[in-house]
Amino acid sequence: ELPRVPNLDDIVITAELSADTLAIDDRAYLAAEPRRVVVLATELGAGEAALLGLGDATQPAGRWARAMPRAVAAPTPADAHVVVARAAVGGAGTWALVLVEQSEARRDLVGPFLVERNHALLEGLTLEGVVWSADPDLVLPGVPIVSAGNLPLVTEERVGDRLLVRANLDPARSNLARSPDWPIFLANLVEARRRELPGLERASLAVGQPLVYRAGRPGSFVLRSSAGVEQTFEVGEVLVAEDLQSGVHELLETDRVIARAALSFLDDAVSDLRELSSGTGTSAAEFAATARPASWIERLLLALGAALLLLDAWVLRPRREAART
Repeated sequence: ELPRVPNLDDIVITAELSADTLAIDDRAYLAAEPRRVVVLATELGAGEAALLGLGDATQPAGRWARAMPRAVAAPTPADAHVVVARAAVGGAGTWALVLVEQSEARRDLVGPFLVERNHALLEGLTLEGVVWSADPDLVLPGVPIVSAGNLPLVTEERVGDRLLVRANLDPARSNLARSPDWPIFLANLVEARRRELPGLERASLAVGQPLVYRAGRPGSFVLRSSAGVEQTFEVGEVLVAEDLQSGVHELLETDRVIARAALSFLDDAVSDLRELSSGTGTSAAEFAATARPASWIERLLLALGAALLLLDAWVLRPRREAART
């Protein structure tokens, strides 16, 4: 049972093994991952929000927020981290998925679609069976990440700290919102934004991996290890600490602990299970219960084999020995 503490983020779990010749791997640490909550919002009308599975009239982004881990819905996009709208609304750090206004011209596309497979926003997307309704005359600014021939369907553009993802899409004529690709795309967008929120990028690391803390502002920080070693960092927005030893590391700002990270000595070869598989075996009792009696053909072959051995021992072998003599 976990102890009663005000904040579960302060807990670091330590696992120990009996001491051996390699003491560095006798202890492993696990720290709670940072709870970076993503704030979601939409400025679409209630009908379009419901069509895209984002929410309803009372909570336009409520369903979207409930489907995402560590996410909440905001009534307006002013303070949202991610927003779905018809224009690039929100604050200086708001990422926007913009469904660009289209003309009356439409072109219904069934693929094949050109997708940037290595793009974080498109991880896991196939677009198989998707009917995409687009405006053939619409020109999207930014770099295309989804296209149909020479027609860009989704583009991205960095504007300061913002990421603007624009889509040439008519949700009412397309079945994208009813395909498995749509929730995957929304989840990828949320997780990509979460990775750039202030805080630790990861709290549990292996020795050799860098500790990355996104401060979001210039400042002075002290990194203190469980062995008593302290390092001071003057950073602009991102703190990167490398060559750290195993143990628990605390990050302090003005003598206040703002984050904890745990580093353990791990051997990648030990944790690589890609060449292994779960096997099944039969116990002696199960084998005996399922064993079947030999058929008459098998008994005949066994008898014939025994007869040949006797023939060789009693008749053929003495004749061979007499011939050699």
